[in-house]
Amino acid sequence: MEGSNKALVVVKLSNSISLAKRVSKATEMAKSFLEQWRDVGKQVDQLSSMLRTLRLRFIDASGSAKRSLYLRPVDLILEQVQRSLKDTLSIAANCNFKSVFRRLFTSTVKARPDFRILSRNLRDSIGNIKWLLEVYNPQKKDTFDDVIIVFLPPILNNKPFFVLVWHCIVTVQMGCRLSDRIEATNRLALLAQDSDMYKRYIVEEGGVEALVALLEHSTFFDVQIAAAKALCILTNEHDKEIMKKIAVAIVGLLKYAPVEGKIEAAILVAKMAEQNPRCEADQYDSQGNVIWPLVTLLSSETSNILELRIRCAKALRMLARGSVKNCRMITETSAMLRLAKLVETEQGRLQYYCLMTIMEITAAAELDTEFRQTAFLRNSIPVKAVVDQLLRVIKESDNSELQIAAIRSIGSLARIFSARDNRVIGALVSVLNTRHVAVATQSAIALQKFICKDNWIRDKHLDSIKELNAVPALRRLLKGGGDDMDMQLRRLALAPPRNNFDACHCQVLVRDFRIISWGVDGIRGLFPSSNKYSQMDEEYYPSLQRKWVDYGSKCEVWFILDLAV
Repeated sequence: MEGSNKALVVVKLSNSISLAKRVSKATEMAKSFLEQWRDVGKQVDQLSSMLRTLRLRFIDASGSAKRSLYLRPVDLILEQVQRSLKDTLSIAANCNFKSVFRRLFTSTVKARPDFRILSRNLRDSIGNIKWLLEVYNPQKKDTFDDVIIVFLPPILNNKPFFVLVWHCIVTVQMGCRLSDRIEATNRLALLAQDSDMYKRYIVEEGGVEALVALLEHSTFFDVQIAAAKALCILTNEHDKEIMKKIAVAIVGLLKYAPVEGKIEAAILVAKMAEQNPRCEADQYDSQGNVIWPLVTLLSSETSNILELRIRCAKALRMLARGSVKNCRMITETSAMLRLAKLVETEQGRLQYYCLMTIMEITAAAELDTEFRQTAFLRNSIPVKAVVDQLLRVIKESDNSELQIAAIRSIGSLARIFSARDNRVIGALVSVLNTRHVAVATQSAIALQKFICKDNWIRDKHLDSIKELNAVPALRRLLKGGGDDMDMQLRRLALAPPRNNFDACHCQVLVRDFRIISWGVDGIRGLFPSSNKYSQMDEEYYPSLQRKWVDYGSKCEVWFILDLAV
């Protein structure tokens, strides 16, 4: 394909040269405006000479398979040159009359040729070909930054930004130095990121194809990383063929690149997954499944570079977020056991990202019953290891972020625990009295999942919560107040006020009837199966209004909850 395109350009150049010869001959045979046509002829001869030089360069390039050529500017400029030559030939033919009568008729009836326009068009053609000779110069040794813009070809006078796009793509596809091609690739990525206009023009002018070729054919990891980053900005998840090539390249980098390349590849995976939350690790090709090499790098004893393991853990976390399919693939490897081990032995960012990965996987398990039942068998060794480490973090860690992630994970797994697992509920109850209100609140939310309607042993869990004396701690949380309505309602769900006096001491503020109505809807989500709540219909709203007037907003919230519990 590349060779045929080069041959086609050579044919176009040959046709342009033949056309220039015809124009030159016509100017020599002109019978009027002789001085003007001599000037035009000189311009045509100059243009013809430049076209021949350019053709020789492309003939040499056609015989060499070392580097592909970017031909989009050549096609556009040759079209402009041929239009200019055809216009000149047509006007010259009208001035080439032997009859005195016809010359007189032409000079009086026909419009006088506008030689200024002819000369300007030819000058533009010469300037455009001069730009091509400069760009397609095999002897050029300047670096990319030295000649980022050679000069503005006249064809781009109305679109000056095109010269930057063209020059970057030319360098990506034809640059002599590796550093130049990387710099040009990075420049294209920046242009696309900064402006949708540049992004559209890069795509229209063939930038994506040049970057894909660079990604596939380069053996240097830094070139592949730069090309993959640029393609991620220029394309989206709908370009499946391109995304497949990116994924395959990243897998190769994760397997075979040096440590620096593996780190960059893992960073790119995390970025791609973050930008496209629905990204599935194997949606393009099994060869492009990045989960296996990431887990391998995280699990391998030889991968002792801390930054590499951190980046792999973060990439797994981003892949797991919101994707049951990716979570299933992660659990099918040895990842869960390895994540639990790293949570136990590591500190800092690596421990954090491993714990966050577990949190994302358990969140997916909470929403997908089939995944939860197959991946989280309570007696399996990986699940036991994960649960043990989650409970250890809840009870022993002094980092509230880690505690919250572990509590959320336990809450998501609430339906896998048996009634005998008192240590799980005990760990959650133990942090209800912590000074970190966010940790205590998340613990209350997790406890609520143990007694929700979907948990078939909720009554036994509720008995365990009462036996562990959790209700007083929950009431203390209510009196502390200080956060939003949703958090307060969740606490009240576990520890409703015992009477009107108790309710008036609860720091739950509902300041107008609209918020009270929202609170009623919120209770429907908290207690969807409540027998008392199922009897609540429109007739209760007048009662709600009367209570709001008589007792104030705090009693009103108590009244709603009293109906629901």
